[in-house]
Amino acid sequence: MAVLTMTGWGISNGFMKVPTLKTGSAKAIWMRQLVMLFSLLLYSVFYSPIDLSNTYWIFLTIILGTFGYLPFLFFCEALKIGSIGLVNAVANSFPVITLILSHYFLAVPVSNAAIVGIFIATSGVLYSHSQNVIGITKTKRMPREQSFFH
Repeated sequence: MAVLTMTGWGISNGFMKVPTLKTGSAKAIWMRQLVMLFSLLLYSVFYSPIDLSNTYWIFLTIILGTFGYLPFLFFCEALKIGSIGLVNAVANSFPVITLILSHYFLAVPVSNAAIVGIFIATSGVLYSHSQNVIGITKTKRMPREQSFFH
């Protein structure tokens, strides 16, 4: 199930570049959220009814949606200027940031394996970025007329 989730997020984030460039970040996110909301409502109708009487959960959902919107807005803005691979690599390195911040602010112990993981993840993002900056990896871009979203 985790592989399916990872694949779904990777594909959907990759597809966000074209709508973001064509319509702008806010509108692209709005359209994506409408599709997600409609899908969840359909799921809710058939499999798991939503309890609208619990105001605590509704309030919590609104707050989580708001805090989830801002990072995704910055992600879409980054897609406008960077490659999908590099933006995704940087955006998905949030566990590293979470681990470092939890160590300093919450005194969570960090194991040697976590330190090695942080080093590998950071090295991979930096290596990917250096390849794009110095132009080692030249990819041939597909003409817009042949692209799927044209």
